[in-house]
Amino acid sequence: MLPDGISTERHHIHTIVETASDTGVGYLWYEEREKAGRPCAFLCDIGVFPDYRRRGFALAALEALADLVAHEHSTMRLELHVFGQNGAARALYAKAGFAETNVLMAKTLDG
Repeated sequence: MLPDGISTERHHIHTIVETASDTGVGYLWYEEREKAGRPCAFLCDIGVFPDYRRRGFALAALEALADLVAHEHSTMRLELHVFGQNGAARALYAKAGFAETNVLMAKTLDG
């Protein structure tokens, strides 16, 4: 997804920083897209380093991203993909105001 590395056009990678100590605690990567002729942002990845998890950094980063794309890119939609079995991530995204827009289901077959 990054043919030109971190310089790939329309992709943005940010460090999540704990402001009190100015310490990098994680990262956030999103892409500017267009959907149905309107600007859209897609969250490609977000991660908080293990020592900093469960302290609100991911939620704060998602809220900051929503503000950033709304104001700097005039984007009115922020999308992401999450695997169904990833309950912790789904709970985080729901808390951040995301709603499920579709569900992909699968059944493992014998044989």
